[in-house]
Amino acid sequence: MTADADWQRQLAENALRTQNLRDRVAGIRVTETSPHGVVRVTVSATGVVTDLVLTDRRHMPLAYVGTQIMECIRRAQARLPDLVRQAMLETVGVRDAGARLILDGVRQRGAAGQGALQDGVAALDWACDTMNQTAGTYEQQENQQAAVFTSTDQVLA
Repeated sequence: MTADADWQRQLAENALRTQNLRDRVAGIRVTETSPHGVVRVTVSATGVVTDLVLTDRRHMPLAYVGTQIMECIRRAQARLPDLVRQAMLETVGVRDAGARLILDGVRQRGAAGQGALQDGVAALDWACDTMNQTAGTYEQQENQQAAVFTSTDQVLA
């Protein structure tokens, strides 16, 4: 196998692993329930609330319910960095330099809440798009070189 073919294979494998990571992170959901079961909140990988369920709360003060909603959101968001980290370890591994950077960012900003998590998902999207573009550019260059060689062979024949 030539160095170029090996490099292209590695690039394609990295792009596939990164796409798998992107898909896994996009599917992450965390649900937290209040101690009395009055509130159930689900958040996406970016920390955005995707579901809020309130059970019978007639005998609960609204201030208590509001506090329980916010506490459930914070607890759910606090669990996200570990889930993103686990998805990274299972898809791209810790040897990948990009994964190490993203993991460091998740560790440093994990407690910062929704904004940091959205930044991490945006960085993952960028990394995946960049790898796919690089793989496509390399394939296009290889096809152009093959066309030049074919044309040269036809002229020489």
